[in-house]
Amino acid sequence: MKRTRESLEETLENLPDGWESYTNALKDLDADQRAVAIAHLCQQLGVTENQVKKSRLSLQSLPSFSSAKWAEVAPQLGFPPNVKDLRLERFAPPMCLLPPSMHKAMFKEGWRMMDVYQERTEQDRQAARVKLLEPWLVPVIGLFEGRVIDLPEAAMVASKYSSGGVVEHEVIVVGNAMFFVIELKLNVERKDDLAQLFLELLSAAEANKRNNYTGLRVYGLLTDLISFYPYSYDPVQNAFFKDDKLIANITRELFCSDMIHVANKIFSILMYGYIKSLEATVALSKARSEKQDLSDKGSSLIQQMTNSPSIMPPTSRVALQKKPACPSLTAWEHGLALAKKAQEMFSNGVSTGSIEALEGTATSALKILAQRQVVRCPSVEPATLEDLADDALQAWYKRHLATLGDSELE
Repeated sequence: MKRTRESLEETLENLPDGWESYTNALKDLDADQRAVAIAHLCQQLGVTENQVKKSRLSLQSLPSFSSAKWAEVAPQLGFPPNVKDLRLERFAPPMCLLPPSMHKAMFKEGWRMMDVYQERTEQDRQAARVKLLEPWLVPVIGLFEGRVIDLPEAAMVASKYSSGGVVEHEVIVVGNAMFFVIELKLNVERKDDLAQLFLELLSAAEANKRNNYTGLRVYGLLTDLISFYPYSYDPVQNAFFKDDKLIANITRELFCSDMIHVANKIFSILMYGYIKSLEATVALSKARSEKQDLSDKGSSLIQQMTNSPSIMPPTSRVALQKKPACPSLTAWEHGLALAKKAQEMFSNGVSTGSIEALEGTATSALKILAQRQVVRCPSVEPATLEDLADDALQAWYKRHLATLGDSELE
């Protein structure tokens, strides 16, 4: 039975006299020593990590994501007690269609993934369910070549509505702007799961605010791989929005087919969020230039991540911030122009008259998206992925032949 905050406080009041002396003794230790001592006590007394986690969450005055209840969250957000009465305005980013050849590749990869992990109907663990999304999520995010990254099981910051928590997928982009979270459930129970997603969106907005991305819209996807519920939160309007619900069939062939629409939706959200993040980054760079502050965050991925408390430890951030970074306002503006041009081409693919025409339009748009939109410091054009793969194979085969020669001599 789940223990409430009140029951835990009552337990604390009924502890034997003098138990506070143990707490006082621990205070004399440093943080690492306290952690080791507490872990040792838990191990000796048979207290599990899960029990400690649940007790800590219950003692917090604000709910964590996992403990969120619609009945408690709804009044704070001005929503009706019954989630069925919730009425949100619709917001959908411009539709961007991926090349059919890419969908074909993801179809086959998803099929192979189910050879390994079985169909969705056979999954009774959430961790395995997460794997079935990867054949579509990973290639789509990979199109941005490191400028958009996914942080699985990432910790998110607290907000005035929650104490924070962990989310399955936290997607961030240039300048460390967070704009997309994915909450995957074994079975979606829309009431409480929606409360959890809304708290995650508020947490994402709070994280962006701390990084000076105050007005950036954040997106969330709630799914059990049958139903896909896209939502967004606009901090400027302080309002939540819904997008069209998508459905994927449970049988293998139809599931892989239905995921074509889902992949296009995820990519459309990523493209729109990426562009808005670039716009915000350009605005911040211009503001710094006007203030004669030339200490740009830098354009490399590691420089973009140095301000995030949930991504890197403070010591690493301090060390990296001491390194000189080159101003890159012009590069950001160039990247923004290219991204908008690519989005326009992807959107044009919606009205093409044939699948061959769509392939040509979308492939051309991907080439524009793949251009070096942000100048690295120093600016070095890397070898293509194809060349790197060929070099790796050649090096492996030489080692393989050498190994064969050594074994013959023996």
